Amino acid sequence: MKFGIFSTVTKADERSVQQLFKENLEQVVYAEQLGYDSFWFAEHHFSTYSMIASPNLMVASAAQRTKRIKLGPAVNVLPFHHPLRLAEEGAMLDMLSDGRLLWGIGRGIQPGEFIPWRVEHEQSRDIFDETHQAVIRAWTHDTFSYQGRFVNIPQTRLEIRPVQKPHPPVWTAGLSEASVRWAAQHNYPCMEVYTLLPIMQQHWAIYKADNAKHGHTVDHVGLVPTRHVYVAESDEQAKAEVLPTLAARWQQLLKLAKPDEMAQSSSYSYLKGTFDAAARGDLNELMDLGMLLIGSPDTCVRLIKRHQEFLDDLQYMILFFAYGSLSQQQVCRSMRLFAEEVMPEFPEPEATGAAGNGRAAQESQVS
Repeated sequence: MKFGIFSTVTKADERSVQQLFKENLEQVVYAEQLGYDSFWFAEHHFSTYSMIASPNLMVASAAQRTKRIKLGPAVNVLPFHHPLRLAEEGAMLDMLSDGRLLWGIGRGIQPGEFIPWRVEHEQSRDIFDETHQAVIRAWTHDTFSYQGRFVNIPQTRLEIRPVQKPHPPVWTAGLSEASVRWAAQHNYPCMEVYTLLPIMQQHWAIYKADNAKHGHTVDHVGLVPTRHVYVAESDEQAKAEVLPTLAARWQQLLKLAKPDEMAQSSSYSYLKGTFDAAARGDLNELMDLGMLLIGSPDTCVRLIKRHQEFLDDLQYMILFFAYGSLSQQQVCRSMRLFAEEVMPEFPEPEATGAAGNGRAAQESQVS
């Protein structure tokens, strides 16, 4: 297996946002030293859950501090951006990182973020789809135009192009069956945050079936669990140190996601099971359902093996190490223990292309 790291930069204590950004970039450098495969930066707005308004700025900064680790937004929220800006910035980031960009994309989830951008929930999937198509067309054609319901671009030529051909690997983030089917149709890896293991098992079966139906072979890392992690020398120490901040984080997530409001939307009703489990707040239940990896290295190994029982051919996991009020020392210690004592128990698979990007399939889609 390979392991990446996901970061939100949460403002949860007296540390300044500037200090949190500094610590986050230190974590990227340390992650490269420890042998992690990738580092991803969230995009969120208008709350302290995440202070990263522009993951692309974080990628650019991290690219200048590192040499090997792959970097990406997780995600660029496509309905909030113009596709020409995304295409140009993506090309620049790929050049600045010497071809290490992974382009993570999603349609957004927190209701409070949509209102200021004047984007309707019910339209987000269509806007996402059109924006994705326009960016890929911009990267892969000398000149292009795009006419859709939400995106309209006259004949245009980009003068800056990505280093990776035909374009940087595309990863999606999604929780719903519709998002999983979309990823399978395009043969993209799909990151699932907070999805319960039984649901994720169903999604993996759906993904493989739809992927084959569209004439693809899963030549990449497939479905990718994204989990909160905290590793300490013992289970008791890990729980004692992380439970206060973890409990506060779950409450923040429930407040931001507004389960009652989202349940009224057909676009987000699939989250009910996850919300119910989070609201109960039982640590053992959450670990059993796969949402958390908390404990000693041995416990984390056991919990990852449980993921393998549900998800055959599991190749990749993305990990939250820094969240809530965890100190930089705690975060870095957890990262080190995981790298030194957990990762060796899961040897890397044979190479499937750059970070399992489905490159052959992507090449077939751009003609």
